[in-house]
Amino acid sequence: MTLPDNPRRVVRAVAVDPWPEVEVRFEDGSTDRWRPRWRDDGPAFEAALLARWPELTGAWADAAPATLQPIQPPRADPYRGLPELRQGSASAADVALMRLRAGPARPMRALARDAVLVSGHLYVRREGWARLELGELRVEHPEGVFVFGRRERVWMPWAGPVRDGLRERLRA
Repeated sequence: MTLPDNPRRVVRAVAVDPWPEVEVRFEDGSTDRWRPRWRDDGPAFEAALLARWPELTGAWADAAPATLQPIQPPRADPYRGLPELRQGSASAADVALMRLRAGPARPMRALARDAVLVSGHLYVRREGWARLELGELRVEHPEGVFVFGRRERVWMPWAGPVRDGLRERLRA
């Protein structure tokens, strides 16, 4: 992966959301936003940015990677009785509609089909069940895409108590 060629000299680069975009400032005072050309190029693009500017800061560059812990499907009371908010399962029709809306900003692999919010974690079923630390919740992008850590996304397009709880956590 190579970064865009530009004859102007870059004097500053700052990471901006969504991951892995970067805003560059040139010697002549103009700015530009660089992003990967293809959706699957994100990790390689990030590596090229960090190789060129190891001191890159801002937005996603300041966050550590999220701790995504795969877990077994929860059985009865897997959350050990902690206070919780639940968001029900998405129907097959809802998931099919979301496939039509999916794209680089809202990848299907990020779609939360089930979610449970407890005091310190978000339990979410996407392709499988996983647990995310709430302390790593960083930002919400449009249409209910929540970002944990540097780039772990959870897409919650349906209104509900878990989505409201995550928004409340971001406001705090």
